[in-house]
Amino acid sequence: MKVKVREDIFLENLTYNEEYEIITILFLKWNLAEKEYSIFYFLFNDNYEITYSHESDFVITDSHLDTDFIYEERMLLQRYTIPDQRVPTYALYPKSVDISCLYYAFEYTEPIEIDTSFCERFKHLLPEYKYAECFKERYQDPNISLTAEPIGENWVLCPECNEAFEVDKNKGVVTCTNIACRAKMNNPYAKKLPKKEE
Repeated sequence: MKVKVREDIFLENLTYNEEYEIITILFLKWNLAEKEYSIFYFLFNDNYEITYSHESDFVITDSHLDTDFIYEERMLLQRYTIPDQRVPTYALYPKSVDISCLYYAFEYTEPIEIDTSFCERFKHLLPEYKYAECFKERYQDPNISLTAEPIGENWVLCPECNEAFEVDKNKGVVTCTNIACRAKMNNPYAKKLPKKEE
């Protein structure tokens, strides 16, 4: 599905008359008593950051939705509705993409970071350097001599202060959670950076 920004609308880092591919569609329920929804489109802006805006800001140029898109319902804590109440939210997104970060952005106004699942699925929309950035944290850093000690089930021990903490296996470099330490170290569960062939 593709859209263009309406000519009477200004959206930061989105260019008028440029065609953008939709990466996710979110349907938010506004009124619990009535069937009132608002639709938001998620897309890459001109800086290749994931951004979103209301459907009324766009004109649809291609309504075709890719065949890998799936439908999901979640109860979401929305800052737009009644405070501290979870309401039904519906999403259309590619099956291979983890959209947890999108839900989190709506709940807590956090910036949306491109993760590896977005990079892999939407590689055709990203320049080579941006695509590479998505995967650079996946591997251990050969320039860091410190490596955490694995103690099982995604848990490690910091060799500097003996703090135990849980890590993401997809992160090559981790930081000790002890505020007095904060040492950066390689994640023992992550892969080593592949060597370039001569």
